[in-house]
Amino acid sequence: MLPIFKILFFWIVGILLIPYNPFTFMQLGSLLVVVAILYIYTHFKTSFELKIVQNIVLIVFLIGAVSFLHKSKTHTTKKKLKTDLEYTVVVKVKERYKQTNFLYKYIVELEVLYDDSTHTIMQDFLLYQKRDSNIEQYFPGDRFQANVYCTHLKEAKHEALFNSKEYWALKNIYAILWMQNEPPIILKPSSTIYYRIRSLQAKWIKLIKQQNISQETQQILAALLLGDKRGVSTDISSQFSRLGLVHTLALSGLHISLLYGVCAFLLSLVLKFRPRLQSILLIVIILAYAVLTGLSPSVMRASLMFLLYAICLVLNRKTSVFNVVFLSAFILLIYQSNLLYNIGFQLSYLAVIGIVYFYNKFKVHVEDCSVIVRFFSGLALISISAQLTTGLLSVYYFKSFPLSFLWSNLIILPLITVLLYQGLLYLILILINLNFTCFDVLVDHTVSLILFIIKLLDVNSFAPIPMYLSLEYLFLLYGLLILMCVVFLEKRYKYLKLLYCYSLFLVVCILFSSKPNKLELYVNASSQGYVISILANKEQVLISNNHQATTYLLGEYSLANGTECKDSINEFSTYQNEFCSVSKDLIQLFNEKLVVLSNAKLNSEFRHPVDLIFLRNYRSDLKEVNTIFSPKTLLLDAVMSKRNRRKLKLQCQELGIPVVDLSSEVYVKTYPL
Repeated sequence: MLPIFKILFFWIVGILLIPYNPFTFMQLGSLLVVVAILYIYTHFKTSFELKIVQNIVLIVFLIGAVSFLHKSKTHTTKKKLKTDLEYTVVVKVKERYKQTNFLYKYIVELEVLYDDSTHTIMQDFLLYQKRDSNIEQYFPGDRFQANVYCTHLKEAKHEALFNSKEYWALKNIYAILWMQNEPPIILKPSSTIYYRIRSLQAKWIKLIKQQNISQETQQILAALLLGDKRGVSTDISSQFSRLGLVHTLALSGLHISLLYGVCAFLLSLVLKFRPRLQSILLIVIILAYAVLTGLSPSVMRASLMFLLYAICLVLNRKTSVFNVVFLSAFILLIYQSNLLYNIGFQLSYLAVIGIVYFYNKFKVHVEDCSVIVRFFSGLALISISAQLTTGLLSVYYFKSFPLSFLWSNLIILPLITVLLYQGLLYLILILINLNFTCFDVLVDHTVSLILFIIKLLDVNSFAPIPMYLSLEYLFLLYGLLILMCVVFLEKRYKYLKLLYCYSLFLVVCILFSSKPNKLELYVNASSQGYVISILANKEQVLISNNHQATTYLLGEYSLANGTECKDSINEFSTYQNEFCSVSKDLIQLFNEKLVVLSNAKLNSEFRHPVDLIFLRNYRSDLKEVNTIFSPKTLLLDAVMSKRNRRKLKLQCQELGIPVVDLSSEVYVKTYPL
């Protein structure tokens, strides 16, 4: 086993154990000193028993070092922001985040002003700024003083829904700042090299958008060359996603490898007998490209791998490609341990490992073919190799598997390669003020051709298969993949019995863990709309006033419950099946009644006892509602203001009616079969 892999493995174990660390910063420091002394002592002993102790001590040191580094970044924080309060702060923009039609979003660092002094907050924040025609976006490195209102990140209302608080906590972000209406005071921008590069990147993106090319071409070039995908339209990004082509749009190792491969080939022709100089020039080119793309995390990951490989060539040191991959991951995890939980980090390293391992195993079967066959076979093998290692993780995160990834990559990858080199030349020309109309037309036509083919493939290809994979099965299936590689590719047939037993165990787990039939009512609401889900024996009826919001409101609920048949109807529609009926605002299900009540006037002479009332709007006649319907539970819609919800909760408390606020929780009730 590779030594660097052993170190990386235990470093990852240390990162996973950080939440369970019971020691303080000082205790960890003392413990590491003691462990280091013990390691030095055992290092000079030759007995076999002490060598085992030495290895154990090294493992403890690695795991402890992770927690120590993590504590060192957080223990110096003297001030923390409390939520639901307003502060005057000095903001330094780190990244521009996704923007919406109403908001600009940033990831920022803070200094809080207390009297005449400032205190640095040792964590990042999300900053929201309302969009306005008179307001310009800020760029990385910009600094300004502003009044902000601090709010907390909300917990997930249900286990099936996306947990934004947990997601952002992994990025060391725990709160949202809302900029107040007062104009900010612009301060001197940050002078560090990183922020200068990021500001330069933002200017280049702006320069691309000023060219005489179509909006789609501007979006694709900004994403492909400079890693800025925020401007790419939802339709285009959805088409790329459905075809399994997201990696071609997101600046990553694919683009670095294309650049590295071509530059290495050209340099080998020009400097045929100067291999060390070739490697030095490759290092300069990769560094220049990383700077050109704004040192985005995905590019830094890929660049580091190729830089380490080129440095080995300069030093005339032969090394395994796996050593380079694992060393780059180790360096990045030392720099930022939270990267381990980053989806892009996980997918990119798994893809590289898959390509390095499987491609080398499969390429021997096409080495004797013609150049054209080798070229297209190579693209197919690279796509298959990457999917073998990333497919399971993609299903776990994105709940679908693109069936069209193979032929889509075969067709689109060569075109993306051409566009990448065209785009780099185009960017260099506009940076030196050499604008050629013919080049505008050429780049525009190339992008139009790619988008046309992608649209054609999207229309005529299979839709992605929706799939649900739990964390337990993710690890079990990766274990199966590793065992199959050991037995069939490494030809270690002595493990064949183990593979057979493992496969049998996996089949038994799948058979006995199938989702049981159940009867369940699920109600969720947000400012976008509401959804009422009635689930019975893996058949589901969805009632909503905005079906575009149902994916957001349901999350993984339908997939996790193994839904096989789903009917979607609009509010106030008429519908009936064997377990529920819908008529105007009355829903009858499992011998219970649910009324959707808005602001319509009530008929006081009518008595209609119900089990649930879903109250869409504030009503001042809650006592009359209670008299007429006698509900067992009242559900409050999320569109109501906080003030009105608070009033209704107090009235429900006086009347003895249990209330569920759908702005902060989901109503779920399971019925006996």
